[in-house]
Amino acid sequence: MQKTLLFNNYELKTTDGGPSGLLAQNFVNADSDLFFVNERMVTIPENRVTKLTRKIISIPKCKPLFYDVGLSKTSKFADWIYSAQCIYKNVNASYYPKIVFFDVFQLTACLPLIPKNQVVILNPVTPELASSETAFQKDNFTEDDIIWSKKAEAIAFERADILIFANEGAKKINQSLINNKSKIYYLHHGALQITEDRIIPLDESNINLLYIGRRIPIKGFDIILDAFKQANLINSNINLILLGNGQRINGKNIYDLGFSSTPHLWIKSVDYVINCNRQSYFDLSVLETLSVGTPLLMSATLGHELYKNFTSEGIIDIGEPTVENLKKILISKNLKKKKDNCIAVNSNISLFNQYFTRERSIMQFENFLKEL
Repeated sequence: MQKTLLFNNYELKTTDGGPSGLLAQNFVNADSDLFFVNERMVTIPENRVTKLTRKIISIPKCKPLFYDVGLSKTSKFADWIYSAQCIYKNVNASYYPKIVFFDVFQLTACLPLIPKNQVVILNPVTPELASSETAFQKDNFTEDDIIWSKKAEAIAFERADILIFANEGAKKINQSLINNKSKIYYLHHGALQITEDRIIPLDESNINLLYIGRRIPIKGFDIILDAFKQANLINSNINLILLGNGQRINGKNIYDLGFSSTPHLWIKSVDYVINCNRQSYFDLSVLETLSVGTPLLMSATLGHELYKNFTSEGIIDIGEPTVENLKKILISKNLKKKKDNCIAVNSNISLFNQYFTRERSIMQFENFLKEL
């Protein structure tokens, strides 16, 4: 059987979320006879002027022209589109009978190059529609970009022969774009198990809580912050540690560390990780947390509804992602130090080993390809 190409134009990092982290943790360098992830094979100078049609002397082996996908000449998507088209050509992607995209924009970018008989598989891994994410970042994108992103995601779903979602809850995110012709498969990814032996020495007198990720409404960051501040007035024995880029947050018992290249150390060292998403796809940070047993306070929304099917004393369901629901948990007397929470820790590790390892993810994906 000829291999399936898992298309990549990301700078892959295991510390990333989204497609970059998913590919890095699950599929890169997998010893598989059925699929492979291409190398990025492109360099775009940061100081160049973005245009739809021009010579780029710093990118080898690639026709120095954009294939038109309806973008305006001032689009901030232009570099992304160019890199996708360039890589598609450099890796001879049209040679492969089946190709998997993890991003609607990279699929739309490559459409002018994709043969009609190539089976296109789309696995969108965002907690909301890609166009909604673009619209939320309106300070970074033009109005034309926002309009194009909406058209692009519709075009991508229209071209996809097969759609992959982590589960039925994750499918609901993209329900408005799904047409009757696409076949749908449910495959949840896994994660690399955190094997770090080191522990960060933290305040032993307080319960240490960790939020990791983007500080945006879809991730419930505002809920976590408000709930913690209110709870801290009643229960001063809790600390909130923040990891990730964003405006610096100050407050009593709040420790904003900004970006960290070693989030796994913090995940392992704290007493709880908080995940209060308004909408969820299937967060890698949750899987990484399970891998070391750290208990989770989480809202089981959409893609995370799957966790309701499992029994683990290390997953505390917040319920609906609201300030009041999270506050009730934070002021309760049931929170424990991780070292005193062995049943919960072991339960999470057992759940991870049974369902969410990289090895199981690879096996599941290979079985899917065999079925095709």
